[in-house]
Amino acid sequence: MRVGQTLSLYGILRTLPLALAEIYFEIILQSKTGRIVRLDELNVDGSVSDHGHMYVPCPYYFIYQAFKKISVYIQGATFIDYGCGLGRVLFIATRYPFRRIIGIEASPNLSQEAVDNLTEFYARKSLKTPEWEIVQHDATTYAVPEDATVFFFNDPFDETVMNPVISRICNSQDKAPRDIFAVYVNPGHPDIFIDHGFIKMETTVNKHNKGFIIYRR
Repeated sequence: MRVGQTLSLYGILRTLPLALAEIYFEIILQSKTGRIVRLDELNVDGSVSDHGHMYVPCPYYFIYQAFKKISVYIQGATFIDYGCGLGRVLFIATRYPFRRIIGIEASPNLSQEAVDNLTEFYARKSLKTPEWEIVQHDATTYAVPEDATVFFFNDPFDETVMNPVISRICNSQDKAPRDIFAVYVNPGHPDIFIDHGFIKMETTVNKHNKGFIIYRR
């Protein structure tokens, strides 16, 4: 994204911390997750091709700030990143006391790169926890684990896919009652969680829908 476009979408005051966070976390993580991958490069079809979005790396700054806001709910939790792409959000998740982190990705290309990235990172950092898994799967039919409590979306799909995904999350909660949280970055459909019974805990979204919203149910 060009500097001028970034400034117009995020504003001057937010662009600087966004840029600094990109530099800082890439230096310490070496995540190899910074490139954009077009939809026609994902090697997907069906609903993913029709209703999914290209892979754009989630700003490190938003990931860090969102986790900071829900840090008291993270201890021992299972975390799921829908449309995990190359695994960037999971890299930041390793810095928090999650018990298990899961990336859901329909693209075989991206999911394999995410596996390679996390494998190399865990080996380089000698990490044993949290447990991690990359699942190549259609998000609309993925069986939500009944211990999953924190869900992350970097605007990966349109409402056609978001609706059944959120419904599955809610059904999982109905079967195994627990508080659940969702982080929605650069939300294309900011009211969709409200329609499924979530309440808005926090929002940093500007008039261009850039930022993140945290929901609770």
